Amino acid sequence: LCVARASTDIMNNMLQLFRGILFNNVPKALPIAPPSNHPLSFLGGMILMAVPKKRTSYSRSRLRNTHKQLKNIHNMEPCPKCRTMKLRHHICMSCVKAGTFAQL
Repeated sequence: LCVARASTDIMNNMLQLFRGILFNNVPKALPIAPPSNHPLSFLGGMILMAVPKKRTSYSRSRLRNTHKQLKNIHNMEPCPKCRTMKLRHHICMSCVKAGTFAQL
């Protein structure tokens, strides 16, 4: 019984020592709500996010998104064997499926 009591006392002392070493240098948590004299203190700690003042008009959003338009394909040419359109410097896939493609 004395050994058990001594071991618990040692454990408690060690815990207090480690708590002092580990947690003395840790800064306290910052308050979420602004101080009472802050102009936004009536919000009670809500997080404010940026919101646009006005809706973006249709034409302005279209002007901003002009780079998203579809581009014309300029690297297409007809296959010399079957005359279907293929990418330049590539094998014609319809000839590959038919098994009649020529080596480049």
